[in-house]
Amino acid sequence: MSATDLPGGVTEEAAVQYLSSKVDANLAHLFQESGVPIGLQCKICQQFKTVRAFASYEDDRSKVREAMKTDFSLDGAANLAACSALAAVVSTWEACQRFAEKEAELK
Repeated sequence: MSATDLPGGVTEEAAVQYLSSKVDANLAHLFQESGVPIGLQCKICQQFKTVRAFASYEDDRSKVREAMKTDFSLDGAANLAACSALAAVVSTWEACQRFAEKEAELK
């Protein structure tokens, strides 16, 4: 099983339902826009349900990469698909950082 696969016993339909009902719409949109595979979205969003929470995951890009390897077994050096998925997650994390900063400015 790869890091981008759906969790065991979870269908794609169930994953989409979970993301649309339990996860902040902005976070779900950012993951989708960045092209994070649905299985990986589902795994990450079991732990992080808001933009602010995911933005706080780590302090910089390299730490996000390491944390994804440690926490979600996503090793960007494993193959091109994993590298692409990791790049999409880092892109989402960066977008969450900007989103959270703008949100804080408006408060």
